[in-house]
Amino acid sequence: MFRRVVAPVLALSLVIASCSEANAGPVTVTGTEECVPTSEEDGVEWYECQETTSDERTSGTAMVSVRMEQAPPTPMEGTFALTNDNGAWDGDWIGEITPEGNHIMEAVLIGSGDYEGLQYRVRWEGVSEPLTITGTIEPVP
Repeated sequence: MFRRVVAPVLALSLVIASCSEANAGPVTVTGTEECVPTSEEDGVEWYECQETTSDERTSGTAMVSVRMEQAPPTPMEGTFALTNDNGAWDGDWIGEITPEGNHIMEAVLIGSGDYEGLQYRVRWEGVSEPLTITGTIEPVP
């Protein structure tokens, strides 16, 4: 009798915990990014970047594409795909390199895997590496 009561209660508490986690308010993320160029093709540069953040969900290896103008201020755009053991974050980013050499990029990345239903609003900034990461993880509206 005890097992018949405990198993459904345990399953229900796991469902409630996962629902409350998905509906939780924004979680602040901070960290750093360091990148290594991997290739260039048709005016697009590709980088492998290591994201080290305060939240393991946004830490891992990212493949980043960069397309940019050549005159400062230098507008930039590209794609971002971070994958780790529990899921991935994917999306497009935009940014610029200021006349002073400051790189500023922003994105809203959509989660998959364990991060399904979440978005990661992120900003990378810095004159040199490692770039500073600030952002939030929150439910997709």
